[in-house]
Amino acid sequence: MHKIKKSIIERYERKFIFKNTIRNEVENLIKLNIGGFKEVYKERYINNVYFDDYLFSSFFDNVNGTARRYKYRIRWYGKFIVENKPANFEIKKKRGALTIKETFPLKKFSLKSFLKKNSTSSDFNFFQSKNKLKYNFIKPVLVNRYKRKYFLSRDKLFRLTVDSDQVIGNPNNINSLRKINNLFSPIILEIKYDRSYDKYASKITSGLTTRLSKYSKYVNSLDCLYRF
Repeated sequence: MHKIKKSIIERYERKFIFKNTIRNEVENLIKLNIGGFKEVYKERYINNVYFDDYLFSSFFDNVNGTARRYKYRIRWYGKFIVENKPANFEIKKKRGALTIKETFPLKKFSLKSFLKKNSTSSDFNFFQSKNKLKYNFIKPVLVNRYKRKYFLSRDKLFRLTVDSDQVIGNPNNINSLRKINNLFSPIILEIKYDRSYDKYASKITSGLTTRLSKYSKYVNSLDCLYRF
């Protein structure tokens, strides 16, 4: 664990929320966009374990619009219940509109055994001591999974993702995954690009039929799960 290498991505991530809309309608908008988007990669499930401290500081920083905020999660792809499969521990930092994502690869991740160990595991002692996490004593507070499709612009400068069919659950009972209503789980289109291309982004977003929106799967799912 002590030789884990991290990767860092800095980019803008802007979300557009479609409520009471089917995914095909959103995909048609993408195909008609001036950016000439084409689907890349295969559609896949994204799975996450989200973490927070005992005061839910990450949650409330987001709700209150704190300019410098953090989000912690373990992410893996495909099957939900995994044993000894690759995963990533991710720290997402928001600096205004800029997103900075630090990724630490985990070569062998087992969901059930990890959640049994909870936040007292040596893995997180390491992350906290070596990476100066803002929130101490973080613990699993949410699991979720959803489908994602990927699209890339003709000039390969802009990436779009479309997320749908989210289910959420309590990490203390991972067999309790359930759907949530459309208010909390709409179709989410996100445009991602290097900050040097920000001045061109309006040409892409002008073709969308909904407004740019502040939205967090983590915050909305947690609110639905715990009724803050």
